[in-house]
Amino acid sequence: TNLDKVDKDLKTYAMRMREWYGWHFPEIIKIVPDTLMFAEAVKAMGMRANAKDVNFSNILPKTLEIKLKETAEISMGTEISEKDIISIQELCDQVIDLIREKE
Repeated sequence: TNLDKVDKDLKTYAMRMREWYGWHFPEIIKIVPDTLMFAEAVKAMGMRANAKDVNFSNILPKTLEIKLKETAEISMGTEISEKDIISIQELCDQVIDLIREKE
């Protein structure tokens, strides 16, 4: 059915999004386990260095926002290119669209 395809695509895109962004900011995977929150947070933040300047109040509970911002400052992740960030944010858009399609 169509819903099965949406579920399968969502799992694939979400896994790819987490894996790819995880190279840059691996700690976020444990801080933000919810797929929709993760996609929206990454879309808002882009590079982890931007975290301190982003208002996540409409995306994350305050405790997660604080933890995310603190951890972004000391992350052990690698640097990635602007091109990578754009591709990851496009994946985030696909994940968000698929989650909304399911609702």
